[in-house]
Amino acid sequence: MPNTIDDLRSHLFETLAALKDTEKPMDLDRARAVADVAKVLVESAKVEVDFLKVTGSTRSTGFLPEAEPTAARLTAGKAAPSAPMARIAAAATGPTCVLCGCRLTTAYAIERGLCGSCSDRPEARTLKQKPV
Repeated sequence: MPNTIDDLRSHLFETLAALKDTEKPMDLDRARAVADVAKVLVESAKVEVDFLKVTGSTRSTGFLPEAEPTAARLTAGKAAPSAPMARIAAAATGPTCVLCGCRLTTAYAIERGLCGSCSDRPEARTLKQKPV
C-alpha cells in the first residue's frame, strides 16, 4: 500500500508533538529535515495535480485520494439523475458549465459556458466559443 497524504499528515503531527514534548523534545535539525522532506512531497503532489489537469486524467498515484465524480458530490448519496433530468434541473436553476454541470454565476462564465475550473481542461479548447 503506497504512502498517502494522510500518512504525511500523521508524521508531521507526530513531529509537532515530539517538538512540544517538554521532557524529551525532538532535535531541531531532525525536525527541519522532516519538514524539508514533507515540503518535497507536497511539491510532487502539486506536480501530479497539474499533470492530471493537463492530461484530463482521473487516475492518480494514490498519494492523493481519488476525486468523486461531480455528479456524486452534488447528489451526496442520492442516486444521480439521468442526463435528461439533469438538463431539466439545470435549466430550472440557471446556466451551467457545459463540461462539469456546475452552476455558472458570473457573466463572463455564463457567456463562455465554462466554469473557471473547466476552462483549463483540454476539452475546453475544442468547444466552440460564443462570439463576444
